[in-house]
Amino acid sequence: MAHDHAGARLWTRSGAGQEVVGERLIVDGGGVDADDDHGCERGHLGVDHALERGHLNVDHALDDVVELSIERHLVILERQLVFGQRLGRREQRDHQPVMSATAVPAVERRDTFACFGSRCTVIVADTDWRAARGAVTSARDRLLEWHERFSRFVPGSEVTRLNEDPRETVPVSPLMRRVVEAAVKAAWATDGLVDPTLLGELERAGYDAHFEGDGIPLASALTRAPARRVGRPAAEARWQLVRTDRRTGTVTRPPGVRIDPGGIAKGVFADELAVQLARYEAVVVDCGGDLRLGGTEAPARQVHVASPFDDAILHTFVLRSSAVATSGIGKRSWVGVDGGVAHHLLDPRTGRPAFTGVVQVTALAPSASEAETLSKAALLRGPAQAGGVLVHGGVIVLDDGSFVVLDPDSGVRADL
Repeated sequence: MAHDHAGARLWTRSGAGQEVVGERLIVDGGGVDADDDHGCERGHLGVDHALERGHLNVDHALDDVVELSIERHLVILERQLVFGQRLGRREQRDHQPVMSATAVPAVERRDTFACFGSRCTVIVADTDWRAARGAVTSARDRLLEWHERFSRFVPGSEVTRLNEDPRETVPVSPLMRRVVEAAVKAAWATDGLVDPTLLGELERAGYDAHFEGDGIPLASALTRAPARRVGRPAAEARWQLVRTDRRTGTVTRPPGVRIDPGGIAKGVFADELAVQLARYEAVVVDCGGDLRLGGTEAPARQVHVASPFDDAILHTFVLRSSAVATSGIGKRSWVGVDGGVAHHLLDPRTGRPAFTGVVQVTALAPSASEAETLSKAALLRGPAQAGGVLVHGGVIVLDDGSFVVLDPDSGVRADL
């Protein structure tokens, strides 16, 4: 499974009162890139790290020193708490009851790593920094496992086995069933515009292996693209033949109908991990561009959307508990076998790469799987209808570099 998000750069900034580890997230071409040349953790509060794109550079020795520093800091806080309680008891004898205590601040732990043909990031903040670190490690392990299980490029993966199974009804794992269920739900919600049964068409377009490299520059690709037209559902509507059964744990489809959940799967994974991590104070899960934010004390975070042409920041959302996904043609394009420019977002009616006049859409939604659905549907519907799809807000970027902002919290609608 490779990423299908292009051009958006999303940074996050947490609120005050936390130890901040790698304050910015950059989602560019479908994933968070975090690079801290001074080590991943710091032993003091209020640090705003400047992160560079492209790789993660963690000084593990410094990390151990910092953990020791944090541990000593927490011991000091515990001693202050004990002293305050003793002082309170002494003053209680002489005066009115008094309580003195020092609150322990939350500590953010994070990890950024290659996954899903892109990069993923997990951030967890909690007063129990060891628990936060364990939660990040566990989340990383799950995502790497899911990459192997659900990639159509991995022989023997669960997706590959499902697509190769000659039976009409196939037993699957609970997570596989949820992924297929979400993909079919996206198709129904968009009248077949977001179609998970176009795997054969994707392969014929040239997307039959993990995409490597930067692709054709967007401006160049657009000059070589065919006439613009909006996407349409496929007449045969194969997605209507796919059914899931929670009771029996099965997927039913005619043999030969193959499923490519694509970005919908990453949205499901982000949502799944966000639920599993919901008990921690602050959580960010980025699955190669499908971003989910939350936690019991979720801080306000700045999420910046960048242009697919030059990475200039187009708009900044301020979010707490929300989800964001970006779909676009700016980072993943190639020359097809027919000599024409191709990319991974297909017009279901033609089975060919779609050039609609919209080159990138960032969508907000309550869940990452819904944001993923909305971003793809808005791009395929073209400039005239894209805004009506983004019911929770977002940013639409057009062929000429102009863009439309829909920000429900600020009441902003800007055509620029």
